[in-house]
Amino acid sequence: MIKSDHIIKLEEILRTRSNYYCVLEYANGGSLQTLLNAKVRFPENVAKECVRQIIAGCSALYRLRVMHRDMKLDNILVHFPDLPNTEPIDPATVDLES
Repeated sequence: MIKSDHIIKLEEILRTRSNYYCVLEYANGGSLQTLLNAKVRFPENVAKECVRQIIAGCSALYRLRVMHRDMKLDNILVHFPDLPNTEPIDPATVDLES
């Protein structure tokens, strides 16, 4: 199991007769692509923090000799720990500066 603050936790894998399902830790902000589409631009300090956290997650994988083979903004999930986890957040309403 990979333990990192920068990697979504795999909770369990479910198997049916014809499919496998991965149950992941909940990320209330959706994908980074969705957030970028809603915001168009990120302030420089926010962009730096995003890149720092992505590199930290990739570094954690690298140390375990794991490779992410489909790295793209749609596959990077965003979580806002200070916002409620009960329902998805509308990316257009998120204040990135706080």
